[in-house]
Amino acid sequence: MIVETMLRHRGPRIVSLSMDKTLQAAVTLMRAEQVDAVVVIDRCATEGEAVLGVLTRQDVTDAVADHGAAAFAMPVAKLIKGRLVVCDIGEELPTLIEMMRERAAQHALVMDREQAIGLIDVSDILFFGQGTAASGDARVH
Repeated sequence: MIVETMLRHRGPRIVSLSMDKTLQAAVTLMRAEQVDAVVVIDRCATEGEAVLGVLTRQDVTDAVADHGAAAFAMPVAKLIKGRLVVCDIGEELPTLIEMMRERAAQHALVMDREQAIGLIDVSDILFFGQGTAASGDARVH
């Protein structure tokens, strides 16, 4: 199975947030959009948008554990982890799983050429990858 097949069934959707927004704004957006991760972007007038990373619910938990209530006033750019996985729409599922394992990532940003078109998480892989589970390829730790 390829990533495009998963996106076709679940629908491409990316919820993004500017890098200078606070953790409080990110948590509010995640709750309103009912997502467990947002893509953190940098908007530049001359270059357009650049993806900096993905902020997950686990990142929120870690930030609060590390900084207490002060974390909610911090910009999200300071709180994202360096485990961003980016894959092509035509990527095979076993290759994506291996990339996510190597980076200990729970999410992967899906690209079509130079355009971000979706965000896949481990639950998507487990759900859509059941056809490959017999070979052991769909297990992500």
